[in-house]
Amino acid sequence: MASAIGGLAWSKHIKLESAEAKALFLEAAELNQEIGDFERQAWNYCMLGSASRKQGDYNEVERWYQQALELGRAIGDLRTIADALADLGWLAIRQGEYATARRYLEESLSAARSHGNRDYIVEALGLLGQLAEQTGDFALAAAYLEECVSVARLWGKEPNIAFNLAKLAHLRTGQGDYDAAGELYDEADSLMAQSISLIAPVELRNGMGSLALQTQAYGNARLFFEESLHLAQISGDRLGSAQALVGLGLAALRQDEIADAGHHFLGALQEAAGIGFAPILTESIAAVAELRAAEGDVTYAAQLAALAAGHPAAGAETRQHAATVLAGLLPQLSPERRAAITESEVRVDLVAVASRLMAELSGRSKATVAAGAMPAAPVLIEPLSEREL
Repeated sequence: MASAIGGLAWSKHIKLESAEAKALFLEAAELNQEIGDFERQAWNYCMLGSASRKQGDYNEVERWYQQALELGRAIGDLRTIADALADLGWLAIRQGEYATARRYLEESLSAARSHGNRDYIVEALGLLGQLAEQTGDFALAAAYLEECVSVARLWGKEPNIAFNLAKLAHLRTGQGDYDAAGELYDEADSLMAQSISLIAPVELRNGMGSLALQTQAYGNARLFFEESLHLAQISGDRLGSAQALVGLGLAALRQDEIADAGHHFLGALQEAAGIGFAPILTESIAAVAELRAAEGDVTYAAQLAALAAGHPAAGAETRQHAATVLAGLLPQLSPERRAAITESEVRVDLVAVASRLMAELSGRSKATVAAGAMPAAPVLIEPLSEREL
């Protein structure tokens, strides 16, 4: 009975019927516990975490994978330990808790190697590569991701190869090797067509959009980000949605479409604030800093850029973006202003800052609708208070 219910839950899960899948996985886990099938119970806990991730319910993701990990440790099930730790590591990266992520992922890789499970070896290597890239260690990221892709190719499942090719392509974009990134994305895109997952194509399309932004192919960037946003909204991938909205806003901004950029950044901030994770919040704030710079609000833009560039949870890509924006603004400020912005310690409630920016963008959006166009000159915005900075 438990196996049949678990099988039905899986069929619901792959169809993105996550609420029904979770109810069935929970029922199966309870039956597994009654009959003493603890390995299957732990597996169902992992599936509850996976279904919660598809719903964008990240508190539930942590809850279920922690339960799976606790049970896996109790029964000595290396497969469950490797799986749960990998997903907890994924979550910790997105939360900006990088030391915790490293601890989880290194143990996951060790457990996967001990178990001999190539699936989880590939997953741990890929996530360790993403972690290294996020923290700015590109050499270590390349070592992990190249090994990851090599193992995935030997394993032979094409969607998994594609997913990890996309991770390596994103790294190559960050390193400025756009030709290599393009080749990797093309191969990944071809292989990904065989995937039943929507989370992997969201990450792929966002990566392809980022490459198009870097090469100033803004029309292509918008197409990639629009497709990513559509897939993310279908699957419930709130992080993917926020990243796609940031990308759409940047593509619009760099084509001087200020109103569209503000609309997209408002959506990104709404998703980011709802999730509450520091890396996507700082990414969204850096994007708004570029918008404010384009509108000529130099001091406010510099404050936002400095906040994003200096926040310890900001990823390497966000720090570079924010630093570039800030570098263009600092020469326009007085020495006193420059010192106040660059020398202040970043201690900030990111959600509070995001909420303020949302209110400002929402107000401007309403004004645009009423007036039929954006104001010719930006309204001066009160600088962030000391409490917010």
